[in-house]
Amino acid sequence: MKKEDFSQTIDGKQVHLYTLETSKGTQIDITNYGGIVVNMKVPDKNNKLTDILLGYDSLDGYINGCPYFGAIIGRCANRIRKAKFNLNGTQYQLSQNDGDNHLHGGIKSFSHVVWDVVSYSKNQIKLSYISGAGEEGYPGTLRLTATYSLTEQNEFKVEILASTTQTTPVNITTHPFFNLNGEGNANILEQIIKINADNYTPVTSEMLPNGDIETVINSPFDFREYKAIGRDIDKENTQLEYGNGYDHNYILNKDSQNNISFAASAYSKVTGIKLDIYTNQPGIQLYTGNWLDGADIGKSKKAYVKHSAFCMEPQFYPDSPNNLHFPSIFLEPLKTYQHITNYKLSIIKT
Repeated sequence: MKKEDFSQTIDGKQVHLYTLETSKGTQIDITNYGGIVVNMKVPDKNNKLTDILLGYDSLDGYINGCPYFGAIIGRCANRIRKAKFNLNGTQYQLSQNDGDNHLHGGIKSFSHVVWDVVSYSKNQIKLSYISGAGEEGYPGTLRLTATYSLTEQNEFKVEILASTTQTTPVNITTHPFFNLNGEGNANILEQIIKINADNYTPVTSEMLPNGDIETVINSPFDFREYKAIGRDIDKENTQLEYGNGYDHNYILNKDSQNNISFAASAYSKVTGIKLDIYTNQPGIQLYTGNWLDGADIGKSKKAYVKHSAFCMEPQFYPDSPNNLHFPSIFLEPLKTYQHITNYKLSIIKT
């Protein structure tokens, strides 16, 4: 992959690839197009540098391919029913890009815009973007900053801040597609995960919350203890049939809403690479690459097929504006939205 393949001018703004690195060899490449994390290369148990993220080897791939590999997602991650919500007596119509529904911020989303580079060093990059009033149908002008930091302790930290001129729903997430065996290497069904959640939000056939909150106990959705992703994925279960696998929001066990706490963990027996996720968000979406169909050819020149990655997306619950018993995602003027997710990378002996 060449850095010049990520250098373009889009909408009058320069796009480039920026590298964060540590003295221990970890290397993370980020482009200011969509705030996309392109590579996450870490030494495995044999000290082999292994890229654990799906993605493309050029900017054109991200422009024309899967819109969400490694990107910042907003204003609202996940789905909003009928692409509508009511606020203070006014109904807002959002863009429809998932049938009649609104998915991951709409047609363009934060994943397809050029972010400005505020500052850059070998261990941190800070980006900014202004989402204008009416963009994708949302009220208010939203001003955002996204800061990515990489520490010598192999912790990749993401902090996203936002403020608004008018009350608006905000539910931002990051969307890396992980394969801890290495990008393009078989499927992820034997990789082991754990999710710190006793409950999840079941969905309809349109993958929208049905409004219920259900326990994971005695169900295929129980990841309270480490287990292989694929252990229960083919069990007869209506929710798994709707999602063609896991594509569900887990309600994280938290002492208070805004604290940064342990959310999830994953590791590969093949590489020994372990990923621990900490966040201040109340939920996390588990997605097991159910709709990858081989059409996308990745950095390794291999086709990305079903279950060739998993995502764990810290966020608020889906369709929160239309489920008022869910935690509110409405951001008011003079208040600050803050999303923090820390990815801690390590090696375990397997």
